[in-house]
Amino acid sequence: MVSKSKAVFEAIWDQDDDRLLAAISEGGDPNAEFEGKPALVWAVEAGRTTVVILLDAGANVNDADSTGTTAISAAAFDGSEEIVSLLIDRGADVRKPDHDGCTPLMNAAKSGSITVVKLLANAGAIVDERDGDHQTALMWAAMRGDYPDLVPVIIAMGADPNAIGGPRQWTPLMMAIALGHTKTAVALLNCGANVDLSNDRGETARGLADASDDPSIKAML
Repeated sequence: MVSKSKAVFEAIWDQDDDRLLAAISEGGDPNAEFEGKPALVWAVEAGRTTVVILLDAGANVNDADSTGTTAISAAAFDGSEEIVSLLIDRGADVRKPDHDGCTPLMNAAKSGSITVVKLLANAGAIVDERDGDHQTALMWAAMRGDYPDLVPVIIAMGADPNAIGGPRQWTPLMMAIALGHTKTAVALLNCGANVDLSNDRGETARGLADASDDPSIKAML
C-alpha cells in the first residue's frame, strides 16, 4: 500500500475525519483497498461522516471486498439505519449479493433491525431472495436471534413462512425450534407457519419440538 493511501486507512481506523480529509487532499485514493477490503467498507465501522467524506471524494458505492461484501451489506449487518439510508441515497445496489449469495436484506435480518429491513425492501430489495444455501432473509432471522417483532414485518412484505431451504432443508419454524428461539417460533406460528410441513427426510417442526429438551419449545405446540 502506497503511503498516501496508507494515510487514508490510518485515518479511517482512528476515526479521525480531519486527517482523512487531509489524506485525500494530498492524493490518497478513496477507492484504495487494504487486505482485500475497500476504504468505503472499512469506513462503515467509523461512522456516517467518514462514509460521506469518501463518497464525496469519489469512492465507488458498490465496490466490494474479497468476500463480495459491499458497504451497504456491511452496514446492514451492523443494523446501521443511518449509513444504510445514506448509501441508498447515493445509489448503492440493495440487491448485490456477496460470494455466498447473501444480500444486504439478509444481513439486515441477521441484525434484527426492522428499520433497516424496511429501508432495503422499500428501495427494491427482494424479500424472498435465496442465498447459496437456498436460505431466505426470514430463515436468517429465525437462525440468528430471537427476533419476534421482525418476523411479521418480513412476512407482511411477502416472505414465505413455509419456505424450505438451507443445508438441512428446514423451514424458518424448524430453524427457530432447533436453535431454541422460542419467541421467534411463536411469532412464526402466529403468522401461519405450518408445524406439520415435512422436508424430504420427513422432518417436521412438530417432530423437532417433540424431540427438544426445552420444555418451553414443547409447550408451544
